Amino acid sequence: MGVLRSRRRVVIAGVSLAAAAGAAATVWLLAQDTRGAELATVLALPVALAGLLVTLVAARSGSDSTDQLLLASRRLARDVRSLEAGVLAQLMADTGAPAPADVSFAQPALIYWRADGGGRRGTLNEVEGYYRSLEHGRLVVLGEPGAGKTVLAIKLVLDLAAAVLAAPDGVRPFPLVPVRLSLPSFDPSGDLETVAAEVVSARLDGWLIQHLVTVFGLSSKVAHVLVRDGWALPVLDGLDEMDIDDTRPLRAAALIRALNHPSVGGLRPVMITCRTSRYQQLSGAPDSADDARPAGPEATSNAGQREMVQDATVVGVEPLTVQRVVDYLTYRFPDPTEPTRIEPRWRPIVDRLTAGRSGDPLVTALGSPLRLFLAVTSYGHDACRPDELTRLGTANQIDDHLFARLVPAVLKQHPPAGREHTDTTVTRWLITLARHLTWQGEHGGSPSDLSLHLLWPAAGRRVPRYTAAALMTAAPAVLFAFVVLTNWSPNLLVILGLGTIVVVTAWRASRPAVGLRRLDLSALRTSTGRRRIGRRLVGGLAGGFSLGLAAELTFGFNFGSTFGLVQQGPTFGHLSGLAQGPAFGLVVGLAGVLAFGLATRPSAIDRPARLVREGLLHTVAVIAAFGLTFGLTLGLTLGLAYGLEYGPEYGLALGLKGCLTFAVVGIVFGLMFVADSPWPRYMVATRLLARRGDLPRRLAVFLDWAYEAGLIRLSGISAQFRHREFQTWLATRGQPADNRAAAEANTGLAATTGAKDSSHFPT
Repeated sequence: MGVLRSRRRVVIAGVSLAAAAGAAATVWLLAQDTRGAELATVLALPVALAGLLVTLVAARSGSDSTDQLLLASRRLARDVRSLEAGVLAQLMADTGAPAPADVSFAQPALIYWRADGGGRRGTLNEVEGYYRSLEHGRLVVLGEPGAGKTVLAIKLVLDLAAAVLAAPDGVRPFPLVPVRLSLPSFDPSGDLETVAAEVVSARLDGWLIQHLVTVFGLSSKVAHVLVRDGWALPVLDGLDEMDIDDTRPLRAAALIRALNHPSVGGLRPVMITCRTSRYQQLSGAPDSADDARPAGPEATSNAGQREMVQDATVVGVEPLTVQRVVDYLTYRFPDPTEPTRIEPRWRPIVDRLTAGRSGDPLVTALGSPLRLFLAVTSYGHDACRPDELTRLGTANQIDDHLFARLVPAVLKQHPPAGREHTDTTVTRWLITLARHLTWQGEHGGSPSDLSLHLLWPAAGRRVPRYTAAALMTAAPAVLFAFVVLTNWSPNLLVILGLGTIVVVTAWRASRPAVGLRRLDLSALRTSTGRRRIGRRLVGGLAGGFSLGLAAELTFGFNFGSTFGLVQQGPTFGHLSGLAQGPAFGLVVGLAGVLAFGLATRPSAIDRPARLVREGLLHTVAVIAAFGLTFGLTLGLTLGLAYGLEYGPEYGLALGLKGCLTFAVVGIVFGLMFVADSPWPRYMVATRLLARRGDLPRRLAVFLDWAYEAGLIRLSGISAQFRHREFQTWLATRGQPADNRAAAEANTGLAATTGAKDSSHFPT
């Protein structure tokens, strides 16, 4: 689309210039004699035609641009609908066309912020119409943990995406395309108390654009236009999870200020989900009408500190009524002989619910969509007896019972391949991950985002880090010794140079920070990617040439004699003088471009194991690129040069030896460049934790299974527990005796995570 626009701009500019010249000539001729007027009359026709052509081309350009945006919007809506339908099926633990329980929502009795219209009440099945009734399209959904806020958001996304697909092209305004994002993955960055709203707003746009590019495959230009011109509706899930529960919600407050900042065309349409208590903390609203007080001097002085989404309608998700719980259970478990009734094994539950006992804990529990889901999942099998729930007397007993049954039920529904996956082992592995997230949240990181490249502190602050550093340093040290010992007279320059590389490798490998990269071969398929690689290639070769030239002028350089392959260089055919150092620099630059020109930081994955697989592939590719480039380029060049002087047999033997020697040198260089890779310490940490039984031997494969089974979800490059309450329940389970050593090893790890950037672990 960008190329098409550029060509039309050139056409319009050229025709406009010609028309302007013709018009100027016409005016000049009209000022002359009669002959000039006649000529001017003749010129007037092409000038008019040129003007008409400019108008038609400009109109066609605008029409085609709009058509392409409509096409991109429909394609995005289709992909969004497909993705969210799969997520909903996982949330419901259902197949076919899952139908969630029809939760209701209502505006609070007292409103402490400007609303955006809408009725006082609504239901899940009415959420699309309710949203369309808002003036600015700004909706905040509140609720208790497990109340069904995420399901409500997904239902709105599905309905709005379906409306985009059904809308005719000529309708104006065209429906917005909803895109759901997990807010814990968004980092406002900067000083959260003073960062300007427009800065966070721009960063929010960039985050949304990047999501459209990486998750849905849009080009960056199309994604930019869709976001900039207001074609996309951000559905932001989990405002309450942006900050640690016991800390000030600075990140959430910064986001709200950004949402209140005017965007293109006015206020940004948005839907947000948040826990009720957190939003009350942000907005300064009382917990109930009884807590309301007239605004006095203290309230007035604190008004500037309150953060609320202005001109937005706020609704709260209400507990399910008994009738809706019964209707949902009947829908999921109909009696085969009488479909309008529920299965006999569920009738004791229905009788208990409809008995009308005041304060019945089972009624309260199943009124929560999360606990209703747990009950349906735990007792989905025909052999299970849900009447066990009627014998539990308190809400805590019901919660413990339902959460404890979740893993066994999921294992039955999604049997894994490994024999080690038992109820006990899987629960223990999940407990380890949940506790790591708790620790991570207490030390400046995200309490919900499980990033595999940052998992290594779970095995201790020092052991994974320094063990991986020792391994990464030992490899170039051994290779360095090979180069020195296998050559006749090792050059002092070689010893100093490779020795320095070994030291730098050790330093980079032992640093707390890690560098996350992946190979991006898709860049070769786009003109933008090829141009980016071309720029890096030119820069790398230029930098390498300059470095090599400086080394040659300072030290002198000869491939053969420097590395002890020959006693002295030939008199003919070798790369002599100023050519050898720059040639070596060019090789370094070329290897660097091959290794890093196709590398990017991952921003989205479709399964947890992909992050590990692509990261390890990048690490190996960098080492191989340096080894092959050095070995083939320098070794063959040396063999050819000496072969021309002393004969092909000598040149072949020297070339083979040179290939091996320079390949080793290249590998040493490659190891230095990937020394900060997170995957060596990840592998060390997972092996240590697997030996203790705290994690499986192949963690990434296990997380793939957990994702397919619906226990976790993905947000960007991180995994999250599908249900935050389940994560909290796991983190507070009894600590196994043989796990205490691991917990003690993690004490005092506050120094290993940064408060602002969880991808770095400062000392």
